[in-house]
Amino acid sequence: MLDALVAVVAGLCMLAVAVALLALPVIALLQTAQLKDRLRELEREVNHLRLEKSTPNDSIEGEEAPATEQAPPREHRRQHKPHPRPRSPDWTKLESWLGVRLLGWAAVILLLFTAAFFLKVLFDRGLIGELGRIMIGIGVGSGLAVLGWVCHRRGQWIFSQMLTSGGIIILYLSMYATFGFYDLLPQTRAAPFLMILVAEALLLAALYQAPAIAIMAVVGGLLNPILLHTERDQYVGLFSYLVILNAGVVVLSLFRRWWIVTTLAIAGTHGLFWLWYFERYHPGKLDACVAFHLALFALYLGQTIFVNAWRRTRINVEEAIRLLLVAGAAANAGYWLLDDRYHLWMGTFAVGMAIVYALQAWLVSRLHAPDETLLFLSLAVSMAFLAAVFPLQADAAWIAVGWAAQGLALWWFGLRVHSTFLYALGAAFLALALGRLLLVDTLTGSPHIDPFIPILNRYGLPAVLVAFSLIAAALLQRHTHPAPDTPEFVIMRLIGLSGVVALWIVLSIETYDFFVVRSNLASPVVLSNLTLEERELPRAVLQDRFAQWDADLRLTAQMSLSVLWAIIALVLVAFGLRLQHRPLRWLGLGLFALTLGKVMLVDTDRLHGMYRVGAFFALSLMMGAGAWTYQRLRHVMAPVAAEDEHESAA
Repeated sequence: MLDALVAVVAGLCMLAVAVALLALPVIALLQTAQLKDRLRELEREVNHLRLEKSTPNDSIEGEEAPATEQAPPREHRRQHKPHPRPRSPDWTKLESWLGVRLLGWAAVILLLFTAAFFLKVLFDRGLIGELGRIMIGIGVGSGLAVLGWVCHRRGQWIFSQMLTSGGIIILYLSMYATFGFYDLLPQTRAAPFLMILVAEALLLAALYQAPAIAIMAVVGGLLNPILLHTERDQYVGLFSYLVILNAGVVVLSLFRRWWIVTTLAIAGTHGLFWLWYFERYHPGKLDACVAFHLALFALYLGQTIFVNAWRRTRINVEEAIRLLLVAGAAANAGYWLLDDRYHLWMGTFAVGMAIVYALQAWLVSRLHAPDETLLFLSLAVSMAFLAAVFPLQADAAWIAVGWAAQGLALWWFGLRVHSTFLYALGAAFLALALGRLLLVDTLTGSPHIDPFIPILNRYGLPAVLVAFSLIAAALLQRHTHPAPDTPEFVIMRLIGLSGVVALWIVLSIETYDFFVVRSNLASPVVLSNLTLEERELPRAVLQDRFAQWDADLRLTAQMSLSVLWAIIALVLVAFGLRLQHRPLRWLGLGLFALTLGKVMLVDTDRLHGMYRVGAFFALSLMMGAGAWTYQRLRHVMAPVAAEDEHESAA
């Protein structure tokens, strides 16, 4: 016992000597720099007083003011005006920053490493027990915090922040070691001490008006689990420690809206969790992980509601990024933790998150918070979670339908309430649905593998619904009568034409694949229709029948495609005339031209017999119907032509 006590005393003395050897030169250096700055200020004040004393009065009573000389001409004055000298860079400020701040913080960090290496030597040699190590850490941390307070009272602000930050980090390290490393205290008894320590660190940061102390406290708190890494998994203590640390940061953010501090805490916490997850997670720890993430999510959701909604303060850039970060981190954690065991409930989880952020948006609107950005972000996150339901639960082809329906609803609601945010959000979801339909459902793999009924199949019906959603959005906005040459008018035209083009692509694929898929399966289809006598025919005869069946189906597909394009072109021209929609009419005429080119260049070469006759006859019939439609509705074109003539005359 006596040997241990002697070892402890010797360790404390050696540590104090090390601290003195490192700290005293830094203190002397900083005080010398401060004295030099003070001497410069005094010299400036004395020179200023001398100049004021030596300046004569403008006029003396009883004396006649001298006659003023005529001012020289402006050109002459300009010629003799001295050129301003270019300002030389202020090397004094840079030198001061390097000498005071950089060297000071480097000294603090080196001091911490020196203390850690010194203690490690003592620990490895077994000279100090677990309790002695904790006591040394608490003593050194408290001493640095007290020195920081003394420097603060003397006006040495920078050095005060350095010493206080170092002391807080050592106290964090010592407190976490008591229950997360050495098991000297049970978790339930260590938690109150940890809460007091976090509160003390953040109160000192608020008292000193020093974001640097808060940042160092957060960094030190996040480094503790890494520095005290052990083979034994104390995950409950780790999660409790991180929740308490984040709770203190959230409380500080209610009074001090400092940059970086809160975002650093949430980002670092999730980083530590995933480091632990990929190394030590197994399903038996699921409950603790879920409780941990729910606590974090509740903390930062409450912070957003209280700071930005309840207090009606506008959200800044960092808070907006943090809102998205919290939502994304919660969604990512929920998916990785719950998908394997509760895959059928993942859609419900996404809906629940959407409801939470929808309630946040409602609360922002209810409290009349003067911040449309927060309202838009809340609604956007809510819609994003709602959009995630479709990939999680729906079949692949119906994902685009869900996004299109969601976009159409937002589009309609944005038009009703005249909200640009909702209107833009709806357009984004409609564009997302169209991109999913064309780039994923259509291009990746064949939409049809087995014989199908056109439109009423797993690809056709969802694709048609997406196209009609885009067309319906354009028609809804058309009723609001947007002025020409406005962004709303251009967006309406783009959305509507995109829906028409998507519908043309889908109908073309449905028509062509209806015959081509059957041609690929021609052999089994023909074989199933043969009688017993026909099946006994020679193999060469059967192969000829299969080849003829395949050729007939492919020729029918080419002819049907030309007929379909001609019909769609006629419908576009007719609707363009009826709705007085010039781009729609031009799209129909362009499709007529495309169909004519296909018939003349492709069908003439590939088709023969009645297939060629059918393609030419259908195209001529549709073009004649289009001309007849233009003739019957020429009164629609008259106002447009008159308007064009008036604009050209003007």
